[in-house]
Amino acid sequence: RTCAKSRSRPRRAELGLEGSSKVTRWAERTLGVLASTMSFDEAAATFEVATGMADVNAKQVERVAKQLGAKVAEASMTVTPPTQPVAPVMHMEIDGTGIPMRPEATAGRAGKAADGTAKTRETKVISTWVNEDDTPCYDAGIEPVNSLSGEPSFTERYRRHTARTGFDQADRKAMISDGARWIERLTLAHHPDTTCILDIYHVCEHLYAACFEHYGEEGPAKRKFKTLKDQLLAGQLKAVVNCLRQFSATPTINYLLNNEDRLDYPRFEAEGLPKSSARVESACKNVIGSRFKKGGMRWSLNGLKPMLALRCGVKNDGLASYYEGLRKAKPLVTATLGPPLAMAA
Repeated sequence: RTCAKSRSRPRRAELGLEGSSKVTRWAERTLGVLASTMSFDEAAATFEVATGMADVNAKQVERVAKQLGAKVAEASMTVTPPTQPVAPVMHMEIDGTGIPMRPEATAGRAGKAADGTAKTRETKVISTWVNEDDTPCYDAGIEPVNSLSGEPSFTERYRRHTARTGFDQADRKAMISDGARWIERLTLAHHPDTTCILDIYHVCEHLYAACFEHYGEEGPAKRKFKTLKDQLLAGQLKAVVNCLRQFSATPTINYLLNNEDRLDYPRFEAEGLPKSSARVESACKNVIGSRFKKGGMRWSLNGLKPMLALRCGVKNDGLASYYEGLRKAKPLVTATLGPPLAMAA
């Protein structure tokens, strides 16, 4: 009678059911982890095998996962700087990868399709790490680099990520990228003391292309490429630059010459800095591509954004902190109930 008068439901509170929700926190978290790793159909089938509950279908999994992703994304807007001492040296890598989208999400956008239209939208990925053995911290968004219309931008995501991971506080910062100008402009605008490094594999790719453009034959091009690569890795940067200046000016040559101050690999290696952006390249493939670029998948913006937040949250082991924060903010009501009432509920 007391519960009826106060409209309280002790058993629902004990299970973690809030409002009209039909999903407990345990089920929400389990379905969220599954849906962040595999398709909604696969997640429903796996949930049934693991729990014996056969009344959960793909649509319900999708709804729960997107709702959880939206809540994780909202929680990430509140930035809590790290409480532990920040490492003196931190590394960051940023890259982009295209995700197949529904036609309405790419309408009017130029792209790489045969008719000049876009079939994908670029998702920008951040990977931050300290040591080679560390698991990187990821973040990803489909926002523009800068926004003029008031909506969230990737710049805001970048600033939250660097504050959350402690990149802001590191004594030495390094950014490794493929040379895209927007990445360097974004990094140096907020962290001008960052050492920018050009990924060695992109450099070698352009170096060979420059040699082939100049010689026009594979044999001479390969021999010259090997010579220039060995000089580059040996620290003979001036010799490499002087040779490239003798080639005819092309976009490939300009790419290398415009990044001359990012090619001092012996110095970077001596200072303990990396020369490859392999971690973010792997993230584009294994964190983003393996979930969002499977055969036949086409995403809407409203569907993709919360799932990106959920995917990164799971990969960063961020769901644990999310639910811990939720537990502290909204403790279960039955914690204050006596045993008789709890059993009666």
